[in-house]
Amino acid sequence: MLGADRVPRRIARVDELPMTPNGKADRVQLRKIAGESTGSAW
Repeated sequence: MLGADRVPRRIARVDELPMTPNGKADRVQLRKIAGESTGSAW
């Protein structure tokens, strides 16, 4: 069982993950996408 601090508060669905030039997921862009998302958490 996960503690309450480990459960995501919001889930955002994206068609494609934004990537950095190094080929890793761009977490800065993901945070921006999640902040703009108006969908429900479930």
